[in-house]
Amino acid sequence: MATMQATNNASVYRGPSLAARISYVAAIIVNVILWVIAHQLLEWGIPFVTADWPDVLWAVRLSLGASIVANALYLFYDARWFRRLGDIVTGSAALMSLVVMFVIFPFALPINLMQQCFRLGLLALAICQGIAILVQTVRLLSMGDEA
Repeated sequence: MATMQATNNASVYRGPSLAARISYVAAIIVNVILWVIAHQLLEWGIPFVTADWPDVLWAVRLSLGASIVANALYLFYDARWFRRLGDIVTGSAALMSLVVMFVIFPFALPINLMQQCFRLGLLALAICQGIAILVQTVRLLSMGDEA
């Protein structure tokens, strides 16, 4: 009977550790800083950011906002299945942001080669993000009783 009880206690969710909570708070802070920066880019007069920036800002906001909300939720509940689901949602928002940025490309770099490399980098990031979403989806669906 004691063995059965120990097994059941091992599967009880205990909540995020202190280290996990600190990392979630740090992620929230970084994303809030990025949110503020994204809203100030045009006002700061950064020469390579074009007047098209507001056309991508909604997607950047969505991606950063999704990450802020997910990390805030993880502060209270970070079971593995929930984090994987959150990673799929935030990853999808990030992918959309990368695609919108690639299509609109609100940057004017001084050298054409730099511009093409930057666009290629956005494309590579989008492909990697798509792969990450697929991996997290497979991992979530293959959890079974592990959740």
